[in-house]
Amino acid sequence: WDNEWRENAGFAFDIGGTYTEFPTITDAHLFFNEASNSNASFGRGLPAEDVWAVSSRMAFNPGPGAKYITRIVRGFDQPTGEPNGGTRDYFELHGKAVLGRHLITGYFKQDAWGDQDFYRQFNITYPEQYKLDYAYLLGGGGPISDRVSETRASKIGIRTIYRTYDENSLPEEFQGGVNDFGFLTVAYFNYRF
Repeated sequence: WDNEWRENAGFAFDIGGTYTEFPTITDAHLFFNEASNSNASFGRGLPAEDVWAVSSRMAFNPGPGAKYITRIVRGFDQPTGEPNGGTRDYFELHGKAVLGRHLITGYFKQDAWGDQDFYRQFNITYPEQYKLDYAYLLGGGGPISDRVSETRASKIGIRTIYRTYDENSLPEEFQGGVNDFGFLTVAYFNYRF
């Protein structure tokens, strides 16, 4: 459901959920071991348990050139590989505002995996994660249309990410408790053709 660019109702939402019972331990998952240039096993499978997640996405279209999109996720779920660290009880809140050519996105995550696939595969989580991103969409004239959209337009912007660390975070970030948090701000230009 592409409610971000195709949905034109004043308000639209969905609610979804999953519930899975794992009555036995799973087989051990594989990961790519760069040192040996081959797949390797995590050594043991994930525990037998029941996992679940609920989510909702809402789109608000108050007028021409304005959209607000939110997504809420709450879950108790397993990683996709590494069993150490256990099952994660997490929360996510994502938001997006499109105001003409201005695009503001962000999120708050609690006890959740990082953005890339490997974070969940290796069960790497952060106590808190915040992201705020502002971009100006470049391209054809007028307000947002099929010619100028987030997925097709070049953009210029600034992004800030803040994460707190604990023993479940990347070891090189947490450094045995020396680092409590990480902060990153970048300016970017994304050219699409």
